[in-house]
Amino acid sequence: MKKSIKVVLSICIIYSAVWWVTSVVVKDNLNFQIDKLKNKGYKISYEEFDVSGFPFNFEITLKNPYVSRQVPEYFLFKTEGELCASLSWWSYLTTDGALSLSSKGKAYLEYTSKPYGMVKLSTENLSIKAGLEGEKLNRYLWLSLQDVGFHSTFVHAYAEKIIFQNFRVSDRDAPTRLKVTFEAHQVDSGLKLSAPLDQKIKFIHLAGRLNLDQTLPRGIPALLNALSREGGVVEVEKADIDWGELALNANGTLTLDELKQPVASFSATIRGLDKILDELAEQKVIKRGVAQIAKGILSALKESPVSTTELPSHRIPLSLQNGEVSVATIPLFRVSPIRWPEK
Repeated sequence: MKKSIKVVLSICIIYSAVWWVTSVVVKDNLNFQIDKLKNKGYKISYEEFDVSGFPFNFEITLKNPYVSRQVPEYFLFKTEGELCASLSWWSYLTTDGALSLSSKGKAYLEYTSKPYGMVKLSTENLSIKAGLEGEKLNRYLWLSLQDVGFHSTFVHAYAEKIIFQNFRVSDRDAPTRLKVTFEAHQVDSGLKLSAPLDQKIKFIHLAGRLNLDQTLPRGIPALLNALSREGGVVEVEKADIDWGELALNANGTLTLDELKQPVASFSATIRGLDKILDELAEQKVIKRGVAQIAKGILSALKESPVSTTELPSHRIPLSLQNGEVSVATIPLFRVSPIRWPEK
């Protein structure tokens, strides 16, 4: 019995010593990496830096961290609270996730690239989990952002949840498979509209995958080139939009042609489309004759409403090609080409 107790105590003492030595090494290495970033032009500051979590976790906590860089592009990240990175031995041994990152308090991210302008992100709760597994160290990344506000030169949106997962890279030539889920509420459409459409889109839910036969390119211009030249495809597994009296449920594919213009094909169930066509014709977005022809085609695709108060729905094919939006085989209207920055 005494020998067993001695063995257990010896193991505890050895483990404690290993944990303490490891924590010191980790802290020294992080300080070294921070100094390297400072030498590369980053401005980094924080009030406190601590390593804790004994006995089963490693928790690295920075209080009120601030990171910025001015050249060549403006970058800023800060939190009003604590930023904590945590590693659990048990999680590392039994699950895909090895490292989690979270912030307690508001987190801000600002980034400016010359072609695309300012992008700002703010969130109350930031949660990131990442790990490595597989023979070739395939990388699996899981990222969740809650209650996030996005503001940029082109986009103003508020998202309830964004999830990136299954981002896998085996080597430099490995294909990219990235799954994305996006939920947003009360998104400003940027259009001056009235009923049956509203100024704000009530709800958007998108779930899909980005498939590329190469490693995920760095930067938006490189990604656009990959989609256009390498035949990359965005598979939209589910798209739900609630916008005024319009409700849409769809799935399909999206890519870019050789001119980097979107090409899309969707199968959609749309409710309230009749009123939308009338409104678009009233605002001269589409010709009234086109609206009447489209409504005639849609009448053959009409599904019976579940209740007498529910607007009729249509199960229709939607497509976008050469700048032309079509319902079934009827061209509705043309959209202006997207003018991507050259650099």
